[in-house]
Formats: sequence, structure tokens, C-alpha cells
Amino acid sequence: MAKQIVITKIGETSDFRCNDSRKRIVIIAGPGGIGKNAMVNALLKCNPQTFEKIVSYTSRDRRPGEKNGVDYNYISKDKFEDLIKNKEVFEFTEIYGYYRGMCKPAIDKILAKGKIAIKDTDLIGVQALRRAYPNKVLSIFLTTSRTEIAKRLLSRGDREEDRMRRLADYDTQMKIKHHFDYIVDNTTSLDETVQKVHDILIKEGICQKNS
Repeated sequence: MAKQIVITKIGETSDFRCNDSRKRIVIIAGPGGIGKNAMVNALLKCNPQTFEKIVSYTSRDRRPGEKNGVDYNYISKDKFEDLIKNKEVFEFTEIYGYYRGMCKPAIDKILAKGKIAIKDTDLIGVQALRRAYPNKVLSIFLTTSRTEIAKRLLSRGDREEDRMRRLADYDTQMKIKHHFDYIVDNTTSLDETVQKVHDILIKEGICQKNS
């Protein structure tokens, strides 16, 4: 059962050292518009020595403004299929004729550096990671009220059809949130939510505050 976390603001927790004996992959999940990507980027920014982002692979063309190795690792469809045959890609989907998925050697490389691998993904991705890395995955589900999500989607200028689709996704995501290890309220500021996540990482022994 997921642990509901509601934590008041805590002290400075930006300096960490890794504890190699515990879980090493942190997943941020939640409904569309909740701020998953912002959370991952915030953790990477304040702890670059501790965290490294898991960058998925895709066979689609790079879009304007996207960066190889940052947004995705862009490879050919043939190369992606070779990764599948060699069982290097352990989770993937095919959408509109192109592939997208996570590559095990890339994650192994992060872990070999002694870093914590971090990514935002859905329940399917979490389940695939749990199978590939038993007892190494910590999943955190960000949540807020449906009203708050609607407000955020409106304020950022999403089209009505996109807002309706994301609100429908919100209802679906709320039904599966108990499959994650922790549920963290993200109604307040991003800084406060980052501190809640930091507190969880310390509590789980994934990272420790430097003395």
C-alpha cells in the first residue's frame, strides 16, 4: 500500500551522498499537469552529483528544439529493433510507426557511477523497471485535487480538448496511485514538494545528508 506523505517544510537537504546498499532508481509519476518533469529537473539541478536522468530511446525524428541525449536518445528503427532482439531494451511501445523505450545498459551505466537514476514515467514503466531491477526501484506518485489540475492546465494555455483529455487521465491515474510506494501532495510550491521528496529519500536510506 502506498504511503500518504504530507510533510511541512523541512531544513536544507540539497547535499547528499549515496548509500549504495539501498534502492537506486527513483521514479516520479502522476497525472498529466502535476509537474513530474519539473520535479525531475529540480532534483537534477540541486543534486547533479547524486542524480542522473534516465533518457529513453526513440526511433522517431528529432523535433525542433529537442536535444539528443537530453530529451531522448534518437536512433534508427533498425537500431532500435536490434536493441530489442539483444534484450537491451526491456520496456518499449510502438506509436505511429516509431519505437520508444528504456535501455538497460544506459541505466546500468548510471548505477555503475554510484549515482541515483531518476525518471518520470507511468505505471507500465515502473512495473518494467521493478522486473528488471528487483528491490531497487522507489516510486513516488505526485497528486493534487482535480480542481487544481484543471486550474494549472487552464493557466498554461492548453487547448480545451487537451485539458479534457488530461482531466480524464487524472481520473484514471487516481485509481492506480496505490500501486506506487509513496503518494506526495503537490498542491503547494515546487520547492516544498522537492523537500518532501528529499525527506523520503533520506527516510528510505537512498541518500543521506552530509554531516
